[in-house]
Amino acid sequence: MSTDIKILQRKKILVVEDVAIVAMDIRNSLESLGYHVTGTVPSGHDALNSLAQTRPELVLMDIMLKGSLDGIETADIIKQEFDIPVLYLTAYADEEMLNRAKITEPFGYILKPFQERELMAAIEMALYKHGMENKLKQLAHYDCLTALPNRTLFFDRFAQSLKAAKRSNHTMAVLVIDLDDFKSVNDTMGHDSGDRLLQEAAKRLSECVRESDTVARLGGDEFAMLLTNLSTDEDTDVVAAKIILSFERPFIINRRQCKTGASIGISLFPADGDTEEKLLKKADIAMYIAKENGKNQYRFFSENRCTTTIE
Repeated sequence: MSTDIKILQRKKILVVEDVAIVAMDIRNSLESLGYHVTGTVPSGHDALNSLAQTRPELVLMDIMLKGSLDGIETADIIKQEFDIPVLYLTAYADEEMLNRAKITEPFGYILKPFQERELMAAIEMALYKHGMENKLKQLAHYDCLTALPNRTLFFDRFAQSLKAAKRSNHTMAVLVIDLDDFKSVNDTMGHDSGDRLLQEAAKRLSECVRESDTVARLGGDEFAMLLTNLSTDEDTDVVAAKIILSFERPFIINRRQCKTGASIGISLFPADGDTEEKLLKKADIAMYIAKENGKNQYRFFSENRCTTTIE
């Protein structure tokens, strides 16, 4: 048996089937194939509760579940709230049901009764397809060098965060961060060292914020942050000061010490604007003024150039 199949067989699967004897047969088949069954549950509500606790890699679910949530409705919720592929089990299905099912973008159908080899083939294909989709999402939305969100994902989160801030009437901050004298690192130590510096800088920036905040690489040596649900403007001061302090420690790149600072520009919602374009532009202006005034510092945007901040 190949290594790839052995890896697939260790995957965790939740079975959602309202006929107890059928659920038991499916469980036995999966376990004989080497899969780990996290549970067998009879309803959509039970499935959602189980998913939140066990986080299986795949859901095998009867399309015709009884109760307030059928298989299609349950799959739709799974699609919206969990990144878990769903395989439908069905003995029969009319055209209307199949059209409803398509909306949930299932990873396949298994017709009852089925052979174990058919079950395994469908599971393997679903897991492979889901894995490839995740890889494509990673390539499309994350920076390959630093593994941070890229510009595309940053603006997507920016739009969502701004809508949430408007609804909740909370303050949010946009930070644009540029590494000081990064070009000289590339010129004197080489581009490989420059890349390593970007990776280490990304780690330090990520350590300065909460998990709910966003740190992204916009390109080159330019990074950006979204700080959401802020109680006061001073919360942004705390984060910016942490970044400056973090960059005071030398970086060790290829066994050599490397020193670089961070020039940071900050804009605030709602004080500095109510659109992504306005907020990012003003944070960018503030960042350039931080550079003009000696680098390795942060500045808040203000209409009267920018407010003075600590260095």
